[in-house]
Amino acid sequence: MRVYYNSGYEGAYQDFAPGARGNLNATLKNNNASHLFLGGNQTPVDDYDHTGRGFYVDQCTAFAAFRIATRLGVPNFGNSWGGVHWGNANTWDDAARSAGLAVNTTPTVGAIAVNDVHAPYGHVAYVNAVYSDGSFDVEEYNWNHPTAYGTRSHLHVSSSGSDFQWMIHF
Repeated sequence: MRVYYNSGYEGAYQDFAPGARGNLNATLKNNNASHLFLGGNQTPVDDYDHTGRGFYVDQCTAFAAFRIATRLGVPNFGNSWGGVHWGNANTWDDAARSAGLAVNTTPTVGAIAVNDVHAPYGHVAYVNAVYSDGSFDVEEYNWNHPTAYGTRSHLHVSSSGSDFQWMIHF
């Protein structure tokens, strides 16, 4: 579990192992904290704040950037994070490699799934659930619903234009 200094998963944070007990550190104690369970499947929710973070608002890249900032503890993530221009979704796997992040084909909760073959711009989504058969669920913007939130279930890593080819791990 991760406890954040501010509500809305913002600011400094402290991690606790599953089932662990402990006191909040001096930075977090007696503040307006929020918490997020890490590692397990997450219930999908459309809480996107409709900001772009350097990407086009209400597009898959802006939504993924929002998830990276609010759920993955990278509050300053944007289109030029890590000294790299992230650009369209179909370049995110290359940008992540250039920024030193792990990029592979293993889905995990919190990974950013990348489709770099869907023409013309690719697609990215947030992995919110992973199953024992290797399939996974995503939360996304602008796939089945133009400029709107959606979810898809039991997807796979494959070369198909409707699946994902890469997973970025922050």
